[in-house]
Amino acid sequence: MKKNSKSEMENTLTPNCEFHASNNLKEKVLQAAEQKVISGKTIRLKSWKTALATCAATAAVVAIVLLIKPGMTPLYAENDVFARAAQFISKVSGYTITFDARTLPNDNFSYIDASKAFVEHKMSVCADGRWQLDKGGRMAEFDGENVWVWFPEQEWGWKMDATKGSGVLEQYELLRHIGDMMQWLEKYAHSHQDFTCRKSETDSEITLSIKAAAQGDFQNDYTKNSSILESDTRQTYTFSKADGRLLSFKIDVLFLGIPRSILKVQEINYDASIPESDFILPASIEWIDETAEHIAEMAETLPIDQFTGITAEKAAEKMFEAMKTWDEASLKVIMKGYPLSKMQEKYKGCTLTECGGAFKSGLYDGVFVPCTIKFADGSTQKLKIAFKIDKALGTWCADGGM
Repeated sequence: MKKNSKSEMENTLTPNCEFHASNNLKEKVLQAAEQKVISGKTIRLKSWKTALATCAATAAVVAIVLLIKPGMTPLYAENDVFARAAQFISKVSGYTITFDARTLPNDNFSYIDASKAFVEHKMSVCADGRWQLDKGGRMAEFDGENVWVWFPEQEWGWKMDATKGSGVLEQYELLRHIGDMMQWLEKYAHSHQDFTCRKSETDSEITLSIKAAAQGDFQNDYTKNSSILESDTRQTYTFSKADGRLLSFKIDVLFLGIPRSILKVQEINYDASIPESDFILPASIEWIDETAEHIAEMAETLPIDQFTGITAEKAAEKMFEAMKTWDEASLKVIMKGYPLSKMQEKYKGCTLTECGGAFKSGLYDGVFVPCTIKFADGSTQKLKIAFKIDKALGTWCADGGM
């Protein structure tokens, strides 16, 4: 199917004027938004842990510097806006950011779907480096020693090493390093002549409007528009003239032909007092230990050689073979990030009836394998299962889609 050319999308998203559409059209489109999705297809990227590689999460700030047209006002022509914002945040003891994003409450922090309703998120960042992100159905925090991610209603989650924070937060990694983000952008602006955007001012505020093209390989567009980085966006940042602090920001995409906000900030509370009680982990959670120490212990006792040196398709076949008899030793390798006790009820006895070719899409550092499975009760289901090479074990692991 022929896609829109890059120039067409650039022209559409270039903020030469305010986006608008007739009230009648807006009403009809928004009424249909919950039933329809971009390009007439449902996009679901259900990677349980890290749908994007750590490098992709770190590259979140890169998204807002792409495809800026020459001729707009340079960021650094009159005000070092980002530099002032970074200077302000460096003096802040802690902060909270409350924002809305169109997503599902228990899905990845990266997952975005313009057809969904807004879900409230709250990010808390302490001066000592601890942080927490809560989106209702999924929570994550760094308590100073480990990263914890859990599903409150499902009562299970992961314990991870401190270094896993970037991969967990994905596109929201920048929210715990607002100062670093601003400093990076300020340096980039001074070293790249093509880094420009549209700037507007009032007596008290400065607003920067920037557009960015979707990042990733979209020869297969399965993940297109499923995250901010993998979408064509217009991003608007508002700063205080008085002290340079970031006041708000929002991100828009084109949805069914008109712009629609997929993320918007409700409030940024600087010098916030964050209660210690916020970092008390719930007692009812079944934790899966994903720390390097535990994985090293696993490697000594589990049949990891079964899932090395093979294709992703073969790994899928072996996984479903293990599910048929519920071979937990094998499943602890290929499904090491899943709670097997909770998966057993649904998947024990199932068989793989069809396995398609693995494909890559977007920024995901693994592959997707189309699978048709038959459950023990005779029912069938089509899945696109994400597989990636686990860096610690060197084996294929199922990373989402079930």
